[in-house]
Amino acid sequence: AREAEEARAAAEAERDAAQSAERAAREAGARAQRLFASQLDLSLAFVFDYHARLRAVDGTLALQGDMIAKAIENLERLQAEAGADREVRTTLARAVMQLADAQGNPAVRSAGDIAGARRSLERAERLVEELAAEAALDVDQEKLRAEIAAKRGDLELQGGRDPAAANDHYERAAAALEALLPRDPSVALPLASLATRRAELAQTLRESARRDAHLERASALLAPYLAAYPENSKAWRASLQVAMVRAFAHGEAHDLDAAEQDYLRALACADRLRELAPEDPSHRFAGAQVEFALGELAAARGEASRALEHHRRAEHVFAALLDAEPKDAAYRDRLARVRFAIGQALFALGRGDAVQREAAREAMAS
Repeated sequence: AREAEEARAAAEAERDAAQSAERAAREAGARAQRLFASQLDLSLAFVFDYHARLRAVDGTLALQGDMIAKAIENLERLQAEAGADREVRTTLARAVMQLADAQGNPAVRSAGDIAGARRSLERAERLVEELAAEAALDVDQEKLRAEIAAKRGDLELQGGRDPAAANDHYERAAAALEALLPRDPSVALPLASLATRRAELAQTLRESARRDAHLERASALLAPYLAAYPENSKAWRASLQVAMVRAFAHGEAHDLDAAEQDYLRALACADRLRELAPEDPSHRFAGAQVEFALGELAAARGEASRALEHHRRAEHVFAALLDAEPKDAAYRDRLARVRFAIGQALFALGRGDAVQREAAREAMAS
């Protein structure tokens, strides 16, 4: 009897030990999952929340790049730990795409590293295609795939000067978004923005029929979207771009009255963007671009005084932006262009002495 009692006690002790070990393992697993989740949340915050806030602050380009690079390091470590976890790999692809923006996306403030941006976008695309090869992509992953393709198109059009390559990327992005539109109405906005860029590309290639078709598609998508979401800054920016492309087309057709109306619509969009986010430098830059275009239009009409007014307003913004971000090539280029235009306007007004003062001021500034 004693032996049986001892055997039962030993079995109970062994069972208790096993249960205790199992509880400890579960708790350790839960702690590991919580730690993994917190690390992932932190990386997500760096990639999306903090980076988005910094993009609206002058003088933060270098910090943006460092932040995204650090987030990518963390995500790569998490990917090694998580193995085939699709959420982590999807986030890593999105982070690498964001890094390309900070490196050299010509459509936003960047460090001007076109080659680095191209490598990052190619890597992001590979990551998404690996996911697609394993299983069907969900809606968010399909949207990410389209966004990467669209950004590759932007890079080749504006940075690489390769319209054919840009068109290939844009067509892939458009096909993906059009397929998603019946399932997800929110893709109307990126699809409208993409249609506008395709219109710009068609304009570059002198394909007026395709340009007009893309502009009509963009306008048809944007009108109901802005009616439903009047404070969406991305929709207003897309509307601004539609107006700018139309203005350029009318200008090339020598319809200066129509071009001016288009530019004024673009300026109204820029004003609305500044109301929505007054500190965002990209909105101020957009407004200055429109002012510069209005100045060029006035100069084409022989209205030197009006041209000078618009150019002075543009110069003020470009100079302030460059002061805050001295390494930004786009700011430097626009400031040089507008100051040249100011010199032309002053000469047209017979103010050669003022031109000399402008030249001396620029020499001292450089």
